[in-house]
Amino acid sequence: MGMCGGSNKDAEQARADEAARQARIEQGTKNIDRVYSGFDDKFYEQRSQDYFNKALPTLNMEQARTKQELAYQLANRGLLRSSARNQRENSFALEVEKQRRAIADQGLSQANSLRAAVEESRGNVYNQLLASADPAQATAAATRAQANLTTPSPIGPIGNFFADWSNIYLTNKAARAENPNVQPLFGMNNKSSARII
Repeated sequence: MGMCGGSNKDAEQARADEAARQARIEQGTKNIDRVYSGFDDKFYEQRSQDYFNKALPTLNMEQARTKQELAYQLANRGLLRSSARNQRENSFALEVEKQRRAIADQGLSQANSLRAAVEESRGNVYNQLLASADPAQATAAATRAQANLTTPSPIGPIGNFFADWSNIYLTNKAARAENPNVQPLFGMNNKSSARII
């Protein structure tokens, strides 16, 4: 009888310990969810927009500089009032839009990478909570992770948006120098010594 009574007490204690553990985990889960609650769609949209806002002035400066160089090149060739001018300006306008889309896509990519990092962090903190059943420790870990994740990541160098577009013309000029059968781009001829951008 004494053994059965001890076994029941042990079982009751084990159930009570597990109920207390589950209550701590539940509390820790609520704390973690509260800490991570700011990582919503609006947060990620803003992060994407922040990247776009940071990169756009550089794009605009390069656009103005490249457009000015284009005008100088056309003026040097006497093509300011020509179809070649219209063709090159149209091509450049398409390239500007392409670069704007690329900036927006990069901002979205960074936001998606951050979203993945947040979810990985949240999962790690949940796992720590399940292992420790210590809501205070889990809350502290979530708070540290949240602080690191909300700090804006540095945006790498932004620039040379129109390098490829400019290189198309340089490549065409070099190809025409090697082979006279290569068609000139936008009505440019091989006789000019001006640099094509």
